[in-house]
Amino acid sequence: MDKMKFLFQLPVHWLIKLKVFMGKSKLVFSPLIAVALFVVIATAESLPKESYIAKSLKKILPQRLFEPLRFLVVPVFISDECFSSLLINYELADYVCIKDTVSKVAGYAIIVLSSFLKVPIIVNIMRSGTVSGLAISSVYIEISMYMTIFAYNYFIGSPISTYGETLVLMIQNFALCLLLWKYNKKSIGYQISTTTMFAVFAGCVYITTEPFYWVLITWSITCSCLSKVPQIYTNFMLGHTGVLSIITSLMQVVGGLVRFLTVLNEVTDKLAITANGTALLLNILSLCR
Repeated sequence: MDKMKFLFQLPVHWLIKLKVFMGKSKLVFSPLIAVALFVVIATAESLPKESYIAKSLKKILPQRLFEPLRFLVVPVFISDECFSSLLINYELADYVCIKDTVSKVAGYAIIVLSSFLKVPIIVNIMRSGTVSGLAISSVYIEISMYMTIFAYNYFIGSPISTYGETLVLMIQNFALCLLLWKYNKKSIGYQISTTTMFAVFAGCVYITTEPFYWVLITWSITCSCLSKVPQIYTNFMLGHTGVLSIITSLMQVVGGLVRFLTVLNEVTDKLAITANGTALLLNILSLCR
């Protein structure tokens, strides 16, 4: 019991210190709590299977109280085995199941939240009527990057919860393309040729065979690096970040950190882990510019 008490008191102690340090910055603090809890759960030692908590809950709650929820959450958010362990047998000290379930839920949360990642930029563009500070080459590179990341993870059979946001972000970047074409007054010929280029690229990605899957993820890692360089250069020349939003940058860093942790937990492919680690590092550097 002393060991369990220590494991839960330690993260709470440091989270209180972090809250004092962050002050009133709730935007950053709230996601950091989730990240900190995930790290604590992921790195803690396995607790005894037969816990005092489980025995107590079995006396208070019916053993199959949550059984009707099984078909709603299994296997999307939790495995059948873990559902039985956590919600039927009330083994809340089952470290492995808690870690896997938190990872799954966090993964799907990232997919949902990523739907709003580019919204501040889109809103800024529509309000200001300008795309100043937004490098069109960065948007193009990001589209190809998300396309290859999605294809690679789909081909190797990674859980959708570890890469689903790439499809959402790719769609948002296409929306940014339309705004860039509109406010930069790009010709119809330019728009058709660019769209054709992306269609051809998507076809090449689709027909990639297994021996060349590594090319896809290598391209995405390269794009992660290239997509930041034009944007940083544009900001340097302008002397400001233009329509870019600090909220978007913060969301990218926090989301990238949680995504990196979920990939570490659910995916064994080293190239996929490297790609996510590279993206996280670049987002941090971009935020600190």
